[in-house]
Amino acid sequence: EKQQQTPTAEGSSRAAVELKLAVEAATAAVATPRPTVDAARHAVDPRLLAFEFAASIVLRPAQHALVEHFVAAERDRHGVVMQMLMGQGKTTVVAPLLALRFADGDRLVTAVAPRPLVEMTRAVYREQFAAPIFSRPVLTLDVQRTTRVDATLVAKLTFARDARAVVVAAPSSVKAFVLKFVELHHASVHDALERAGAMATRSRVEKFMFGGGGGGAALSTRADKAFRDRAEHRAAELGHYVEAFALLRRGVALLDEVDLLLHPLKSELNWPLGTREPLDFTEPSQGSTAGAGTTQHAGARWRLPFFLIDAVLVAAGAPTGLAGAADAADLAGQSKPRRDLADAVARGFASHVLQAVPHVVLLDRGFYDAELAPLLADLVVAKFLGPEGALDGGGGTSSRISTADAKAYVASGLSRGTADDDDAAASKTLARRATDAQLKYLNLARAWLGTYLPWVLSKINRVSYGTLAPSELRPREPRGRRFLAVPFAGKDKPTEASEFSNPEITIGLTILALRFEGLRDTAVRAVLVGLRDDFAQEHGPPEKRPAAVRYRELVESAGGRVRAAPSTSSKKKTRLTATDRQPTSSAADRVFLSEPRDDDERDLWSKVWPLASLDVRDAQVVGTLHRLLTSAPKVVARYVDAHAFPETLIYRSLKLSASGQALGGDLLFESRLGFSGTPNDLLPVELGDAAQYAVGDDAAILATLSDPTVVDLWRLAADDEAASWSPSTLLDAVAREGRYHALIDAGALVTGLGDNEAVARALLERLPAAFKAVCYLDVADRKMVVARGSASDDVDAEASLPVPLEAAGVARDARFTFYDQAHCTGMDIKQPTICRAVATVSKDTTFRDFAQAAYRMRGIGKGQRVTVALIPEVERLIVGASAGGSPGSSSSSTTTDKELGDLAAFLYRNGFATESAQFRLLAAQTAANCWRKSAFRELLNGGASEKVDRPACVDVFTEAIDLAVPTTTEHDVDVLRDLEKAVERRARWLRDDPGARGVVDAVLAQARAEHPATAGDEAAALEDEKEEEAEKENEQEQEQEQKQEQ
Repeated sequence: EKQQQTPTAEGSSRAAVELKLAVEAATAAVATPRPTVDAARHAVDPRLLAFEFAASIVLRPAQHALVEHFVAAERDRHGVVMQMLMGQGKTTVVAPLLALRFADGDRLVTAVAPRPLVEMTRAVYREQFAAPIFSRPVLTLDVQRTTRVDATLVAKLTFARDARAVVVAAPSSVKAFVLKFVELHHASVHDALERAGAMATRSRVEKFMFGGGGGGAALSTRADKAFRDRAEHRAAELGHYVEAFALLRRGVALLDEVDLLLHPLKSELNWPLGTREPLDFTEPSQGSTAGAGTTQHAGARWRLPFFLIDAVLVAAGAPTGLAGAADAADLAGQSKPRRDLADAVARGFASHVLQAVPHVVLLDRGFYDAELAPLLADLVVAKFLGPEGALDGGGGTSSRISTADAKAYVASGLSRGTADDDDAAASKTLARRATDAQLKYLNLARAWLGTYLPWVLSKINRVSYGTLAPSELRPREPRGRRFLAVPFAGKDKPTEASEFSNPEITIGLTILALRFEGLRDTAVRAVLVGLRDDFAQEHGPPEKRPAAVRYRELVESAGGRVRAAPSTSSKKKTRLTATDRQPTSSAADRVFLSEPRDDDERDLWSKVWPLASLDVRDAQVVGTLHRLLTSAPKVVARYVDAHAFPETLIYRSLKLSASGQALGGDLLFESRLGFSGTPNDLLPVELGDAAQYAVGDDAAILATLSDPTVVDLWRLAADDEAASWSPSTLLDAVAREGRYHALIDAGALVTGLGDNEAVARALLERLPAAFKAVCYLDVADRKMVVARGSASDDVDAEASLPVPLEAAGVARDARFTFYDQAHCTGMDIKQPTICRAVATVSKDTTFRDFAQAAYRMRGIGKGQRVTVALIPEVERLIVGASAGGSPGSSSSSTTTDKELGDLAAFLYRNGFATESAQFRLLAAQTAANCWRKSAFRELLNGGASEKVDRPACVDVFTEAIDLAVPTTTEHDVDVLRDLEKAVERRARWLRDDPGARGVVDAVLAQARAEHPATAGDEAAALEDEKEEEAEKENEQEQEQEQKQEQ
């Protein structure tokens, strides 16, 4: 029942506590020295006084000291990173003050903030600069791969400089601006080579046809004009670029939340280049196959991971997506390997090493290696590699691989330390006997079992990855982003223009996303159209054609039945499952994977149209079938195998890349000033050897978050049931308490309930009547509010349309706030002076994440408190990390210092887990930045001159991509060795720059001393979730068509 009471302060009365806090604040304000007044000189700083007046604040000494430190650093033209506690005014006071000091009509100020904070940052500057005493514009810099650097952009930046405006930008826009310059030169080099090649071809043709030397051949007038026009356009764009670069270069960059902006694992931007080629091991080989005379290579790159993922999901209780297998009993879970795997998964749920909500999530890699991987190795060898012919090889007995050898090899990739001598000898023997095709199969299975499968199973759908919903698709969305899983910046927050760069990760996460989310209507329609096209090309009785048989199988796998069609289920089955059960006399008795909307639809699903009479142009028919088939795993298998993967897994062999070095280094901005409440030392060298920490701030954060009077723990489940909680029950519990004013979902536990507005409405329905509205962040990062209808406590859709927070007119005491995971850093929404928030944590939450989330309560420790909600799975991980008692155990209603200490230790350990990978990548990025700066400046200073080796300059920013499945048994990944090779290859760019050479030598020395190559480099590399900037394919295709016409 909803409690009909106003939330009250705990302990003493609210009024008494608020009075006490007000007195303390007034006393501190009177006693604190005014930094605007120089008592010794009897002088005041009118600039600071004007800012205090316009912002209605009193400047604090710490804020003033930070501003002066930044001013001194900028005067010396070097970068610096400073720490300031969350909630102390970095974004609202320090940054606007710096903008006022530096935007003087001679320099341009660019404020860079993480993408989710761009809207809030822009609003803060506009609010501060709206006062007539300042009245400065606030502009936005948005640069993408398709952006043209033209006179308009130059004019915009010039106006911003002259008007003393502030330009707000996301980090991807700044990195895209850098890459744009290199891409223009790359296009010029490519055109020059293409022109020379076309002329040489024409010369050879003329020589063959007419004799003679053929040396005077020239291009046609049309082709020559096209080349010259493109060259002129690029030259003009390069000229505008140089002007825009000069404006940004001379200015100052203010980097907010610098630890996020420059995170080595999350700051890399890649643009694919080169010709499109099908992904290796996806097409039938010509002449040599795994099985003699077969073409089973087709789609092997995705069919093997689908088999493994399907095995895990089936063991967890889901229906299978495999079709056409000879061993029906095996797919029904009746074989011993399947039963053993199901038992292992059940043990994982019971011991909380597997998480069941919102779906199967792997929490403990040790459990996977010991319990799941050996069983999966047996399955993949016996039920996939064997039927594929991968063990026979087609080369006679000499190339036949025994089942035992295959199992031992594919299991050798598990994280059990360095391979022993027996493993090495077995690998060498296998390399001599096996064909290339066999080695590809075995290496693919080994990589998936040892690296990719546990990694993708540890990620949460719609938090780390997901497919784009129709409402999230942009106009002319690239094909890869339409069909495949894309990276997410947070819960229900897909990245704007990125794709995963690792094809195995793309394949695995796409399969999982479609299994968990279901198929979009366009995907179901593609499957139906494909079956209809196949049906039209086939012969024989309509109901017996292969396409019609496949269609019936898909419909029956979802619980439906095709009209007047016999069942395709195996007659030899010993048991029928819910997914392939035949219809009884009543449609109401049927079990569907999806829930029909009404009885009419239930009846319709029990007598679906035959394929021969199916009208795929009828939206109503397709819609009905979409609702039936959307959750059917066999339909997912058909979609990815026949449509999604063949049409999108086409990769390029090269890429242009830019990392956080382009933002934090001095390649673009001459002066860079960074600040954060939770900085770290993994920074570009141009920002200093380490962040300059505020004395005592880290200790203050830890002390506050380890204080039981400020933070307490709340177990969401008191028993050991695996599925004892859900996002809905979490909202129920938070609302039922009636004493919380905010839910800070740092752990991204609130999933599967829709977007943030849907979550806000769900909360409003559950909250006591005293809460009149719920505030949330929408897809555009705006603070929005949904409020109750005036006549009822229930939410009225028409009366409670979302409105901006500033226009809602709801008192803080009567408002609840929902912070989704993407907005748990930097977001500022004012809360009541005395209130309590619930914060969630997950298996991956770090102390930095938790601190940022907890400090959304700006008065934490001063009237505001935080309750940490622990799900059983995370509680087990904390206990395992601390080897102590259970945090928040039911034996005590109070939280102890030790329990909060254990929580902090667990969160710190999560942060430490990726620091080695961060360092290795930062070392590579730092070294690459040295030679890239030299090449960039050479292009900038004389890119159009023949004296400049433009191909060599462009090559410095280009990286080759090898996505082929290896045909060797050597698998060591040594990042340090790769770095040493890169330094050797780029030595010419360091020859004339002793400073750069010294930086590279220092990086190499530190890498050798502190981080030697380890066997875990391969797995750690996956944590570098590099993202490729997706391409606007339509524009590129148009350009290619124009070239073909020439």
